[in-house]
Amino acid sequence: MSLIDLAVRLREATRHPGWSSHLLKTTLAELAAAVPGSAVDYDDDAGEEWGRLLLGNDIVAILWLRGAFGLVHRRFPDLVPRLTLAGLVIEAISDWDAPIFTIEPEDLRSLFERETITDAVNPARFSANELWWATT
Repeated sequence: MSLIDLAVRLREATRHPGWSSHLLKTTLAELAAAVPGSAVDYDDDAGEEWGRLLLGNDIVAILWLRGAFGLVHRRFPDLVPRLTLAGLVIEAISDWDAPIFTIEPEDLRSLFERETITDAVNPARFSANELWWATT
């Protein structure tokens, strides 16, 4: 299985005109309305960089604040075209813990505007959960 270069996808997402915290919250609310029983997990006031849509203990989707990028679990295929039509760059994934992403350390620093993220995440191969945890 080839790895997904996350930097390419994130750079593409940062070119979305007008992406903002307000649009992130609005998009999450729209997704919550489309997935009965789901709830939004996002605290803008805490400076979180990701918003999540949860269904019980399961993650449905996560959306990035800095750019119009999101990850959606494949169990919810109807959400992918909805988000793509809204201009988001979307990756559909099957497992939040599968190490399917890669990113160069300098891209990680520049895209997330941090000198270091954490030594606990290997930028050569990491999962969506590791990305969320290390950059929230």
